[in-house]
Amino acid sequence: MDFYQAGVSFQDVDERTVLIFSGNEGIEELALKVTEEIHDSIFHFLKVQSTIGLGGRVGRLQELPRSFQEAKRTLEYKFVLGGNQVIYARELPENQDLVSGELPKYVSRICLAIRSGKEEDVREEIGAFTSALRQSCLNRNRSIFHVQNLILSVMNELDLAALNDEKILKEERELLNTVYARNHLSEVEEVLVAFSTRLAEHFRDEKDSYCKRQALRALDYIEEHYKDSDVTLNSVCSYLAMSTSYFSSIFKNYTGETFIEALTRKRVEKAKFLLENTSRKNYEIACDVGYSDPHYFSNIFKKATGMTPTEYARKVRK
Repeated sequence: MDFYQAGVSFQDVDERTVLIFSGNEGIEELALKVTEEIHDSIFHFLKVQSTIGLGGRVGRLQELPRSFQEAKRTLEYKFVLGGNQVIYARELPENQDLVSGELPKYVSRICLAIRSGKEEDVREEIGAFTSALRQSCLNRNRSIFHVQNLILSVMNELDLAALNDEKILKEERELLNTVYARNHLSEVEEVLVAFSTRLAEHFRDEKDSYCKRQALRALDYIEEHYKDSDVTLNSVCSYLAMSTSYFSSIFKNYTGETFIEALTRKRVEKAKFLLENTSRKNYEIACDVGYSDPHYFSNIFKKATGMTPTEYARKVRK
């Protein structure tokens, strides 16, 4: 300040350093230059991050408290704008709450991302929410209020109380306090992403476990009903209470083959066993393994083994 002969500096009762700039034209540019130099020097020499609030220019000494209050208010926005910078009151955008009316949308999208089990989707949707908070340029208290509402709404929609995971439930109970203790929205965003990612992993594991159980039930169904010529994709889906498209997807993902391929493989295996160990006729074996048409059975068997049932029987019965 002495170097530029631009004003005075002192510490207030809260031990904050206060700078008062004085001058004519160009004083605002000079004030911004000086505060940025101070900010950079603090970090360079002390390795300490700092945030400096800069109030607007006033024309009379009696109006100085207004500029001081503006400078104090700018510091309330370091939560959303980030610290370690100079925040100029005149450059702050007007407050516009872009979150309140859209909260259900953000909750729905974040829950959908968590249920998908995909971390990239979780990060993207939480990023969209925090981005809206930044654009709203709300103070810390208002921003925290929206974050807490989001957390409670997501927890309620996902019904976390029903989860059988003590670690997640403990983190859930501590989450609001963890968020409130953070100094910047970027830190809150990482906390939300980390917690939501763990939730996504839980839901993915639950989904994988469910899919595995359903695929195993379908294999058991084949084992019990392969002799029934009426077994179809629709019949197993009705038994499992699943849609054909969803079942087909999880079954192929778990077994590496379609349901019809697995059913056919089982029937051909049983037919080979009967051809190897009995003297039953082809049409009888076809019926035993679920084929009412012996000719169709012969075509299926040859496609799977490279031989007709008769050729296979001659080979293995010698």
